[in-house]
Order: sequence, then structure tokens, then C-alpha cells
Amino acid sequence: MSEGISDELRRKGVAASTIREALGDWHSREGERIIIALAKSDSTLETLLGIQAEAKAYYRLKKELESAMNNGQVED
Repeated sequence: MSEGISDELRRKGVAASTIREALGDWHSREGERIIIALAKSDSTLETLLGIQAEAKAYYRLKKELESAMNNGQVED
């Protein structure tokens, strides 16, 4: 039973690694883009909430990919 779970985690880790690689430059630039948008934006609640939503989505994607890679024991 544990072999099946381990194999599944490894497949998910490899898939996450492939997705992260496919995102390439976007993945590395998105964090900086969010910071720049925050620095240059109007200080309206609507604008700040929009940037916050983008930051949360980026953070969740990043953490999910890292978690899947770690669980699957796949190196960066």
C-alpha cells in the first residue's frame, strides 16, 4: 500500500516540477511584478484588493508546486 502512495506522490512531484519549468520566466517575474504593481498603484481599496488577489493566487500556486515537489521528493 505505501509503495502505491509513494509512487503517486513521486508522479505528482514530477508533474509539479514540469509545470514549474513550463512557467519558466513567468514564475520568477510574477513576484516582482506584484511588488511593482503595489508600489505604483493608486491607494484605492479596489486597486489594493486586486493586487492582493493576484498575490494570493501566485502564493498558492507557488506553495502547491513546492509542496507537491517536496512530497514527491523531486529536487528543484
